[in-house]
Amino acid sequence: MGAMPFRTQPARSIAAMGRSYETSAPIAAMGRSYEHPPPIRGSNMAWIYLLLAGLFEIGFAVGLKYTEGFTRLWPSVGTVVSAAISLWLLTQALKTIPLGTAYGVWVGIGAVGVATVGMVLFSESASPARLLCIAVIVGGVIGLKLTSAS
Repeated sequence: MGAMPFRTQPARSIAAMGRSYETSAPIAAMGRSYEHPPPIRGSNMAWIYLLLAGLFEIGFAVGLKYTEGFTRLWPSVGTVVSAAISLWLLTQALKTIPLGTAYGVWVGIGAVGVATVGMVLFSESASPARLLCIAVIVGGVIGLKLTSAS
């Protein structure tokens, strides 16, 4: 015979400071009630949207190099589509993340990404001073993330 399965009751809702939280089923089965805030899915998803928006911004900026002043059709289409997706993702992130933080992070991701792509694909300078400036931008983006209220 195998071990008896752990029997639980359905999770109970607890009203706390006007919010409804769910207790985990095993804890509820033991007659204890610990309050657990709901998962912060919206906030995490907003940061994922913001990261993706920054990546599409890199595609947009690099695409500009290939459009030759929007005279080449397919690079121009790709650039416009990338810009539209980037802006849409940014607007989704702005539903949760404060404007100054979201915009700063979005621009930072784009700036670091485009500078890196420029060094790798277009043989732009990778001088120590330039790399230090990129590191400062990365530090600023991390600081904005860590100090954000969302």
